[in-house]
Amino acid sequence: MKNEVSRTKRRLPTQRLPFFFPSLPSLLAIVACGQVHTPSILKTEAAPVLGGVEATRFQVPWQVGIYLNNTFLCGGSILDKLWILTASHCFIDDNPSFLEMQVTLEEFDSQRVEKRKVSKLILHPNFNQIFMDHDIALMLLDSPIELNIQKIPICLTTNIKDVKECWVSGWGLTRPVKQMSLSLQKVHLELLKQEECYKKVYLLSDNMICAWDPEGKKDSCPGDSGGPLVCNSKNNEKVWYQIGIVSWGEGCGRKGKPGIYTAVSNYLFWIVLKTREVGHPYILSSSEYFFVPPQCLILTLYFSSLLLQKIFFLFTIT
Repeated sequence: MKNEVSRTKRRLPTQRLPFFFPSLPSLLAIVACGQVHTPSILKTEAAPVLGGVEATRFQVPWQVGIYLNNTFLCGGSILDKLWILTASHCFIDDNPSFLEMQVTLEEFDSQRVEKRKVSKLILHPNFNQIFMDHDIALMLLDSPIELNIQKIPICLTTNIKDVKECWVSGWGLTRPVKQMSLSLQKVHLELLKQEECYKKVYLLSDNMICAWDPEGKKDSCPGDSGGPLVCNSKNNEKVWYQIGIVSWGEGCGRKGKPGIYTAVSNYLFWIVLKTREVGHPYILSSSEYFFVPPQCLILTLYFSSLLLQKIFFLFTIT
C-alpha cells in the first residue's frame, strides 16, 4: 500500500503545468501586420488588376477573395484572424448566408485554398449606392484564419508621412475588355493630391482618395473591388498600411481618370466600434513596434521552453 501511495504522488507532475510553454507551430506563426517575408517584396517593375504583374501570396499576404455561391464576388483584406475589410458596394444586402471568404494560396482556380464562412456582414449604414460614399464593410468569419507568413493582417493608420510607393492588388481584369486574371495581380499606382483629384472627378467626397497612372496604362478594374490599396513610407519601407479600398472609377485605365478608393483612415473609429459591439474587438496597433523573430531566434525560444519544462518537471518530483 505504501508503494501505491508513493506512485500516486509521483503522478502529480504529469498534471497541467502552471506555466505556458509555447509549441513550435505557435512560435512559427508569430506575425506582425503589414510585413512581408520574401526578398524584393512589392518592388517588381510593372509590366505593360490593368498593367499589373503576377503576385505571390508572400507578396500580398493580406489579400483574400470573397465568394457568393462559389462565384468570385470581390476582394478583401485581412485585418486580423477574424475580420476582413472590404467594400459595401459588393453586397446587395447584409445577409451573409451564402458568403464565403477564401485565401487562395496559388492561382485563382487552385484547389489550395483556405475557406471560411462569414458569420456576420457589417455594411456602413450611410453607404450611398448613387454617390458611392462610405463604401466600406466588415466581415466576421465563423472561425479564425491560421495566420502565418502567407496570411498576414494589413496595418491600418490615421496617416502615413512621406509615402514612398503604393500598390493595389486583386484578380480583376488585366485589360479593359478581357477576362479576369486567374493569378493574383499587383500594380504600382501614384497617389493624387486631393485638390487635384477634385478637379478630375465629379462627386468626389472627403471619404475618398485617388490613385492613378497618369498615362492610364495601369489601374484597378472590375473584379478588384473591395481589395486593398497599400502604401509604405520612406521612414519604414518594410511596413505596409492599407489606406484605400477599391471602390469605383470612370471606366478602367482611361488616361487622365484616376481610380477612386475609400479613405480607410476616416473609418478607424467605426471599425473599432463595430468590431467591439459584436464581441470580437479589432485592436488598432502600430506594427512599427513589432518584429518578426528570425527563425534561429524562434528555434532558440522553442528549445529553451522545452528545457524549462524539463527543469520544472524534475523540480516537482524531487
